[in-house]
Amino acid sequence: MHVIVAGIDLAPGAIERALSWAGEQGATGVERVEGGRGVIALASSGGPMAQLRRAPEGAVASLGVRAGPPIADLRLGRVPDGTVAVALDAGTLLVGSGEGNQRLFQHRGPNGVLVSTHVGALAAALGPDLSLDRSYEDFLLGFGFLPDGRTVFEGVAVLARPAVFDVASGDELEAVPAESGPTEPADASDLAELVCEVVDQQAGSARTVGVLLGGFDSALVAAALHRTGRAVHTFTFSYAEPGFQQRHVEAAVAAARAEHHWVRFTPDLMGEALTTLPARLNQPSPQPHYQLQTIIAAEAARAAGAQAIFTGDGCDALFAAYPTINARANATTSLRRVPAPVRKAVLRLLGTRPVDRRLGHVARVGRSAVSASLLDGPAGLHLPTRYLDEVALHRLRVGGTGPTQSEPVDQVRRRLAEASRQTTSARLAVEGNTLTGQSQSKVEGVVARTGLPVFSPFVAPRFKEAFAALPTHRQQPHGRLRGAEGKPVLQEAAIAAGLLPEEVVYQPKQSPTEAPVDGWYAGPLRSTVLELLDDLPFAYDRAYVEEILRPKVAERVYRERVAISKHAFQAIGLLASYGSFSRLVT
Repeated sequence: MHVIVAGIDLAPGAIERALSWAGEQGATGVERVEGGRGVIALASSGGPMAQLRRAPEGAVASLGVRAGPPIADLRLGRVPDGTVAVALDAGTLLVGSGEGNQRLFQHRGPNGVLVSTHVGALAAALGPDLSLDRSYEDFLLGFGFLPDGRTVFEGVAVLARPAVFDVASGDELEAVPAESGPTEPADASDLAELVCEVVDQQAGSARTVGVLLGGFDSALVAAALHRTGRAVHTFTFSYAEPGFQQRHVEAAVAAARAEHHWVRFTPDLMGEALTTLPARLNQPSPQPHYQLQTIIAAEAARAAGAQAIFTGDGCDALFAAYPTINARANATTSLRRVPAPVRKAVLRLLGTRPVDRRLGHVARVGRSAVSASLLDGPAGLHLPTRYLDEVALHRLRVGGTGPTQSEPVDQVRRRLAEASRQTTSARLAVEGNTLTGQSQSKVEGVVARTGLPVFSPFVAPRFKEAFAALPTHRQQPHGRLRGAEGKPVLQEAAIAAGLLPEEVVYQPKQSPTEAPVDGWYAGPLRSTVLELLDDLPFAYDRAYVEEILRPKVAERVYRERVAISKHAFQAIGLLASYGSFSRLVT
C-alpha cells in the first residue's frame, strides 16, 4: 500500500489511525515529518512513485508517475502531470496535484484539516467523526459517481486540480509557468511510430514493463514497447467459465515477444476484494469487478518484476470508439423524433411492476433511454445509462422514499451537460462517461496498491496533439460511429509499421468489463452481496434484490445479442460497493 496523509491542527490520534489503516492494507514502512501545526506522513511498501524528501525548510511527499516537485516549485504552484504532492514548508502545509489520474482528498472540520491520496485513509483518520453524505444519494445510485468533487463521506471532497493550495488558509497559489524549451511538433503522418516514441519516453529508465492486455489498443502498446527494446510481460484475465477469455491473445503476445501471464480471477478473489473495496478504490462503482481485477493484474505485474505498467486506456475515448456509448447516443437522438406523448406512455409502461419484474435490466435500460430523450439540450446525450432510476429506487428502499436530496437528479444532469464544451452527440457521450471517474479511480487503485507508474500513450499530450491534427474524416470516419468499428487510421498505421497482424488489429470489439460476474452475483457471491447490502444506509427490500438476481429471458437475449458485454447486473455491483463504503460508518 502507498498512501500520503497530512494535516494541520489535528485532533490527537488522527494521523496514527490513518497510518495504522495503511499498515493493515500492506504498507511496510512509514516516514513522518512534523513542523509547527502540521504533519505529513508517507506509508509505503516500496515503489518508485512514492517518496518523501526532506529539505532544510521542511519536507515534501509525492505520489504519481514522476518524481515529486521540490518545495520551491510548490510555492510557485507547479506540480508535474500525474503527480500529487504534500509539502511542509516552514510550518505551512502546501498540497497540490497536476493533470492526470492522481487526486487528493480533503476534509475540513473543527479538528483541523486532513488531506490524503486515499479516501479510505481519511475515513480511518476521522474515526468517530466519520459520517455518510446522502445528500446526492439518488444521483450516486443512478450514475455511479458523485458530482462536483463530492465523495460518499460528509465533508470529504476532491481537491481541485491542477492547483496548489495553502491548506491552512484554503487559498490557491497563483501558478508561475515553468520555463520550457521549444516543443517538437506532433507528427500525425505515422501514428504507429508516434506510439513507439511516446511509450519510449513514458517508460524512461524502466527496462521491464507490464502491459494489461485486452484488445487492439493494449496489443499495440505492447508491440511498441517491444520495438523500443523493453522486456515486455503481458497480463490477461482468466476465468473458469468458458466464453469470457480475451480473443487473439497468442497472436498479440507473439507480436510483442512478450512473456504472458494468465491472471486467474475467481469468485473468492472478487468477494474478498469487494468486501474491502475502500482499501482499493476511492469511490463506489457499478462495475467494481473490472477495476478490482485490473488492480489484481497490476499486483501480478509488480510481482513479475515490472518497473512500470502500461494500458491502452484513452484510445477509445480519443477516437469516440465506444460501441455501447455511441449506440446510446444514437438511440437518444432517434427517440427524440418520436412524439413526446408516445415516449411518456412507453416510459410509464416500462415502469409498471409486471414489466419491470419480467424485463429487469432491459426495462431499466429502456427507461433510462426514454427519460434521457425527454431531457432538453445536451443533458440527454451526456451521462451513461442510469442504473437505478426513480422506479427502481422506490421499489428498492423499504417505504419507497430516501433522504431529502440537495438537488434534483435531472437538474444535476442539465448543469453538468451545460458545462461541457463538446458539441457532437458522440463527444458529449464520451465526456459524460469520462466524468464518472471510474477509470481514474482504477488507476489510483493500481498506483496505491503497487507503487508503480501507470502509463498509456493515448492520453499523452503529444499523441492528443497528433490526433487533433488529423482531418475530421480520419478521426471519425463517416459510417463507423454507430458500431464504433475501430480506429481505421491507427489500425492501418499498425499494420503498415509491421507492429501487429491483421487478426489482432481487426478483431471484433470486446468489452473490457467482460467477466462472468453476473453468474457470481447470483450464485457463489449471493451471500456476500446480501451482507454488503445489509450495510446500506437504508433498509432495502430483499424480495426486490432477489428479483434483480433472478435469471430472465430478456436479459439473456440482451447479453447475447444486444450488448457487447455479458454483464447486466451493474445495479448489484453499485449497491454492493456502496454498502462496502457505508459499512465504514455503520
